[in-house]
Amino acid sequence: MKPWPRSRNLNVNMQVPLPIVNIFFNPEERRFRALWRVLLQLLVMVVVVAIPVFCLTELATWLLKSGRITMNADLFDKVMDVAVGIIVTILVLISLRVSGRWLDRRRFEDFGFRIDAKWWTEFFLGLSLGVLLIAAVYLTEFLTGWVHISGTFHTSAKALPYWFAFLYPFIKACCVGVYEEAISRGYHLTNLREGFLGFVRGGDAVASIAAIVLSSAFFGLLHIRNPNGTSISTISIMINGAMLGTAFHLTGRLGLSIGLHMSWNLAQGWLFGFPVSGDAEISTIIQTVQSGPEWLTGGSFGPEGGMLGLGASVVGLLLLIAFRKKLKR
Repeated sequence: MKPWPRSRNLNVNMQVPLPIVNIFFNPEERRFRALWRVLLQLLVMVVVVAIPVFCLTELATWLLKSGRITMNADLFDKVMDVAVGIIVTILVLISLRVSGRWLDRRRFEDFGFRIDAKWWTEFFLGLSLGVLLIAAVYLTEFLTGWVHISGTFHTSAKALPYWFAFLYPFIKACCVGVYEEAISRGYHLTNLREGFLGFVRGGDAVASIAAIVLSSAFFGLLHIRNPNGTSISTISIMINGAMLGTAFHLTGRLGLSIGLHMSWNLAQGWLFGFPVSGDAEISTIIQTVQSGPEWLTGGSFGPEGGMLGLGASVVGLLLLIAFRKKLKR
């Protein structure tokens, strides 16, 4: 299977963009053009994901307030977070299937979910790479004296069962890794690349780079309002998005990018005790006390808010490019 599946009628070898007569609809491919597909998919997300989740949370809140659910408020919030995370993941995948059928005229598998032995190999490779990159950040800060270990297997959520407090960050990272990659890489990158093929010179390579740059910029801006965000954190997450986008581009499957996304977040918060994109985890395997210059460490935003985290994303991106021939199918 070639990376980044293409429409059956798309001329992938063209070097000169073809003139576009209808800016909304491509009669040859019998579907909307890429920009409109991306925008319409947002509408699908509202109908398939946002509205059902809103109704569910409102119902659950009403049941709690009315006394039909008897549960500690802190436990209720975290149980709802887990339930919503799992439901959102399932509904996002359903939205891709709906969008693929009615907007893209392509199979669900073509968004990076052709799950086979290679997919799982790349998934575990991504898990390993994410942990190694964040471990390098932690080791650097440890050797400079900017972090020290104050405990292990610590939780700040005393009102929660101990086992649940530790399971919560793991489930959250897994859900975010799947649904963010499914949308940001699987759907957006696939369609943006096809859209750029009709506008830029240089063929597939230039269109792919343009798609990664644009989607990564959008990915970074989505995190701009996270707690304790800075200009460095926004740029760092953009580079992180480019690393994840490159992983998808080189393989044509989401295994590598999902594994990398999951372990990047898990290693930051659950393993090493850093904040993750501005949010402190309720439970960590290593309890970390951090000091040092925030422009390097990221401070209360976590490694992504400092130059060390940004550097880790750059290193990850360069490693993927360096081993592109082994990764590319």
